Amino acid sequence: MRRKYLFICIVKEWKHCVVADYSTALKKLLIKSGCFYVRQAKGDHEIWYSPLSGKKFPVDYTIKSRHTANKILNQAGLDKVF
Repeated sequence: MRRKYLFICIVKEWKHCVVADYSTALKKLLIKSGCFYVRQAKGDHEIWYSPLSGKKFPVDYTIKSRHTANKILNQAGLDKVF
């Protein structure tokens, strides 16, 4: 009986540790707005181009912060979404 209770507690703690990943949603928004992938950069970064702002900007492969996702949208010339 105790083992079953211990397993439930571990699963509950694990569910709270799940971190949101904004990279897929961000990349879909960028493509929808006309931005496109240019090249692979150093590490796990990609370089994208925005025709709205006329600039190239880096996008991390895994984005775990909504603030970072909003800053990338700002560099692309788009409004905050996250």
